[in-house]
Amino acid sequence: MMSSRPIFCNRSRKWCHCFKRNESASISKRPVIKRREYKNDQNGSTAKPGKWILFGIPVATFCLGTWQVRRRTWKNDLIESLNKKTTAEPQPLPQNLESINSKDFEYSKFYVNGVLDHSKEMHVMPRTFAKLKEQSGGSLLSTGSRVGLHVITPFYIPERDYSILINRGFVDSDYRNPGTRKRGQIDGEVNITGLLRLTERTKIKGTNMIELNQWSHVDVEKMAELSGTKPILLDAVAESSSPGGPIGGQTRIRIWNQHASYIITWYSLSAITALMWWSRYIR
Repeated sequence: MMSSRPIFCNRSRKWCHCFKRNESASISKRPVIKRREYKNDQNGSTAKPGKWILFGIPVATFCLGTWQVRRRTWKNDLIESLNKKTTAEPQPLPQNLESINSKDFEYSKFYVNGVLDHSKEMHVMPRTFAKLKEQSGGSLLSTGSRVGLHVITPFYIPERDYSILINRGFVDSDYRNPGTRKRGQIDGEVNITGLLRLTERTKIKGTNMIELNQWSHVDVEKMAELSGTKPILLDAVAESSSPGGPIGGQTRIRIWNQHASYIITWYSLSAITALMWWSRYIR
């Protein structure tokens, strides 16, 4: 009897071979799904959206660096202008006070001759002492004191027949009472040189407790109204300090000029990100 095994195997092989052939044919006939590509309108090259989004980083940082260059030029001009004002020879107050009561003339140096009205002095506190390289005039006040106050006093000018305000300078908290510094309460006419100041423009201002004669910030207009003077305030220079009285030269001019470091930072970021973008999409 002949075995049926070979016949079955042959048929199985044929069936498997047909199945594989049909499967290959069906696969080859399947539609090819092409990956969507974004074309550049100009040259037809492939350009993904992320390419141009990343390109914005070096462009934006370059613009920021250029803006800082302009800011640095403006800041240097401002510093130069302030240096000229504070080192120039003092000038007499002009007849028209309105002409100098503006931001353009702040820190300009003027000199006046008149009489201090100690009965109406005002106290701006707390204030820290701005230690100077040289002290003139002598003082019984401790130059090592860190916290105290500024004394603002009405100043009558006889030849003009009006009064202005003078910030005579710093005194230690222990000498807030004028009776403790009688030697510095000068009578008679005196010459004072000072820098023109305007109302403080700080973002955070405390409350001025006028009834306690305790001012947290300088308000030239309000002080002038209460004391009956013109709204003009001069910060006395150190040379105008009186023996035993407040110490002048307390004007502080703080101007931050770190634009050079900002320029280096932004331009460096621009160069680095531009190189990364070029090596990723162009090279």
